[in-house]
Amino acid sequence: PTAGQGLPVKPEPRGGGGSPPPPPPEEPPPPAGGRRRKRPVQRGKPPYSYIALIAMAIANAAERKLTLGGIYKFITERFPFYRENPKKWQNSIRHNLTLNDCFVKVPREPGRPGKGNYWTLDPAAEDMFDNGSFLRRRKRFKRTDITTYPGYMQNSSAFTPPPAGRPTAPTAP
Repeated sequence: PTAGQGLPVKPEPRGGGGSPPPPPPEEPPPPAGGRRRKRPVQRGKPPYSYIALIAMAIANAAERKLTLGGIYKFITERFPFYRENPKKWQNSIRHNLTLNDCFVKVPREPGRPGKGNYWTLDPAAEDMFDNGSFLRRRKRFKRTDITTYPGYMQNSSAFTPPPAGRPTAPTAP
C-alpha cells in the first residue's frame, strides 16, 4: 500500500520522540522476619564477598597463587559487573588481601620477572567456605603462627624493636 491510504498511524508520544521511560524499579519484598535491606539490591552484582572473590580466583589458578593483577583479571572476566568503576572494588580487594589472615603474600622467586608479589590462601583456610560454596564462610580465619609460612622473613619488619642493650640514638660527645 502507498502512503496516505488510510493505514492507522500511532501518535507520537508527547515530550519528544523516543522510547517511553522505563518502569520504576520494583523493590523486592522484605525478607522473612520483616526487616528491610539497608541498601537496595544492585542488579547484576554477584552475591559473593570480596574474600570469596579473591579465594575463588586463587583456587582457580594453576599454581594456587596469583598476583594482584591476576586477581583483578579473574574477577573482571568472570563477573561483568566489575568491569565498571574499577577504582572502588579494586581498592576493596587490596584492603581485603592485606587485612585478612587467610591470604598470604608470597614473594616472587628469583628468575621470575614481573611486578608485585603473589597471593595465596593459607593452607589452614582452604576449607573456610561451607561445602566449597563461596556464598557462606564458616568462621573468621585467624592465623596462629606466622613463622611457619613461606615468605615469612624474621627481623624483616620495620616495627621490630632493636635488641636490648643497644643504643637507639647516637649520644652527644
